[in-house]
Amino acid sequence: MIADKEKIRNALPGIALAEFEVSCLIKMAQTVLHSNSYTYPLVDFDANLTQIFVKHPITQYAVIILCEYVEVLAVVEADTVEEFKELINYSLLRKLRNKLHLFQTRQNWKVSADIISSQISNFSMDVIDEFFYLRNDISLFIEIAEEGKLFCGTNYLYLYMLRRIDELQNKQKSIQNIITNVFQALRGLTDHVRREKFNLADLEFSTNNKPIAGIDYKSADLFARLELEESTTFRLLLSLTLISYSLYLQKNLFDSVRSDDLWYCFSCKFLAIAFDEAVDNINNMLKHPAETEKSKLRTIFSECNFDAKRLKSIEFARQLRNTLHYEKTRLDTSLIENTTASYVKALYISNTSIATMDEFRESGDQLLNDSLNLQRAIRQIFKLDGKF
Repeated sequence: MIADKEKIRNALPGIALAEFEVSCLIKMAQTVLHSNSYTYPLVDFDANLTQIFVKHPITQYAVIILCEYVEVLAVVEADTVEEFKELINYSLLRKLRNKLHLFQTRQNWKVSADIISSQISNFSMDVIDEFFYLRNDISLFIEIAEEGKLFCGTNYLYLYMLRRIDELQNKQKSIQNIITNVFQALRGLTDHVRREKFNLADLEFSTNNKPIAGIDYKSADLFARLELEESTTFRLLLSLTLISYSLYLQKNLFDSVRSDDLWYCFSCKFLAIAFDEAVDNINNMLKHPAETEKSKLRTIFSECNFDAKRLKSIEFARQLRNTLHYEKTRLDTSLIENTTASYVKALYISNTSIATMDEFRESGDQLLNDSLNLQRAIRQIFKLDGKF
């Protein structure tokens, strides 16, 4: 019984952190999933593709947070949580949570890269006729910025997520259904939480929002830009799309609340998840079993003046990302100043080897800069900026 009480006491900081982050995620989703302010209103671009870029990656974050929240709640409400798991088909969501990583074994990447050939077949790109010029098999995401049209990724990330869902269910199920089910589950878990206690400001897209456009493209034209294996190029594209998505929200959604410490903490973690995933993916590619492929990658990154291992915020991002494992959350009670906000800030500071909120902000700003450098490097590799 004493051991159980100790487990419960140790789980409380993680439950508090999960409740806060679910509150943030729900508030964020209400803005992202119901807004059209990020679309580019020109007929040259496809608004549906824009929706894919802005809305669907939130699924990954929601599934991860839901699964980890359920695990820490089970420490204090085991029977209730078991019933809830059956209700939401938790075993499937847990498998999906583990499959959405960009960092996979090489064999899995060969399977995932089959998406490329599937798209070629689906859109008859392997048929050379008079209509070939009019056909395309992928979509590119472009940010319309002051400095021109900037390459942000492709719809391969969306197709990758669909493939992972399909592997688990043996049928194509829309990500929209997954999003709906996951957020209903998150709401069900947090119905008891008085979200106003966090006093979170409303989110809205910036009035200076940089629109995202979607355009159709030929994968062969894209892969021809790099002398790399298709599976390697595919992984670079997934990393670019994921980090671009998170950076897009940093600039156009979270920037308006950067002075709010609580939103700042959440937005840093949101970025850290994408950054940590993308950097792990790149470092894993640099361990490619083929020496020629490794050499090509190193040369490409060197030409961009980029070295993933020298990024200053790698450890901070890793620690922040690991706070997703809520049951391992630490809390230095000396950092709490008798308010809910100070309790939440103490949770982030206690788990990132940092002493103050000012230091947390310094590390968070460095994370943002490193993420921008990562995005810039991959963009430079493809040399597509301003080509549209």
